[in-house]
Amino acid sequence: MAFYLSAELLTLVWLVLALEGGVLLAPRLLTASFLVILPYFALTDFLEHRVPNIALLLCLALRILLTLVQLHCESAHRLVGHTARDLGVGLAFALALCLVGKATHGGVGMGDVKFSLVMPLFLGGELSFYSLLLGFSIAALFSTTKLLLKTGAGAFALVPYIYAATLIVVYTDLLI
Repeated sequence: MAFYLSAELLTLVWLVLALEGGVLLAPRLLTASFLVILPYFALTDFLEHRVPNIALLLCLALRILLTLVQLHCESAHRLVGHTARDLGVGLAFALALCLVGKATHGGVGMGDVKFSLVMPLFLGGELSFYSLLLGFSIAALFSTTKLLLKTGAGAFALVPYIYAATLIVVYTDLLI
């Protein structure tokens, strides 16, 4: 739990950085808002092994609201192009994870598939790709270690690994 609270503090710092000189930078606002919501998904997936549909729908509603706010700051053509690109990336991630879930007979749950659809709408395609790749790598390392130590296989929550990976990717991107 301390990990989640410290991540929330880092997210608040990120949000303050998003308000540079009183000018709201839309991509950072999207990232910051997703990082505030992400611990809920990670904790729910960890404790209950599910990703709530209502929370995903609320994320989509938040993204629509933030898009409407952005329309006042940017040209509509550019904004629609970025949103469509991010939605396309999310659909590609969801399709890929759905296929992996079918190939592994439930190795990736539908909650993870839906979560991967929403993620690029907030983080963009590039950060989402790196976050998912690192999250799957961390999960695979953990799962392999569990198997080698013979502490059992079985289902485990994927979103907490994606959460940790997203924090690493976003904050290293901020530092670079």
